[in-house]
Amino acid sequence: TKVRSIGRLMDFAHESFTNVKAEIKPLLHEHWLEIALNKDDIKLEPNWEQYARLADQGALRIYTAREKGELKGYFVVFITPSLHYSRHLFAHNDILFLKKSCRKGMTGVKLIKSPVEGNWRRLQIFHLRRRNLILTRVHLLNTNQLKIHKFKLR
Repeated sequence: TKVRSIGRLMDFAHESFTNVKAEIKPLLHEHWLEIALNKDDIKLEPNWEQYARLADQGALRIYTAREKGELKGYFVVFITPSLHYSRHLFAHNDILFLKKSCRKGMTGVKLIKSPVEGNWRRLQIFHLRRRNLILTRVHLLNTNQLKIHKFKLR
């Protein structure tokens, strides 16, 4: 889907792990440099084999944001039956990143909303920002409704 956001034309799409893995690696490193604590002790070492297995099982979805074909962000979710509502599939956020130059306007929200093309009853994202300790819980109930709840943590 092509969407204009703050003068930029961004493409949002579901892409296969195999097709996007090489392009995600430099952004993942940039993401790690930006947010990781204790970098000397905890190195970035993705388990690419497990990601590939999950993708083969249909349990991994990768949504991307591109500008003129260049990868600008990703939103990765795991798909599992809910432990509480076993007849429903839920998408659980693994990782979300958007290059700093694209973090204006609604680009991030549009990237988060991109998975709604499926049959998701609910997508829940729990995102913790360490600087100001805010937990963000996002509910996508359908393609027209997005609820964002922010909780200040003490």
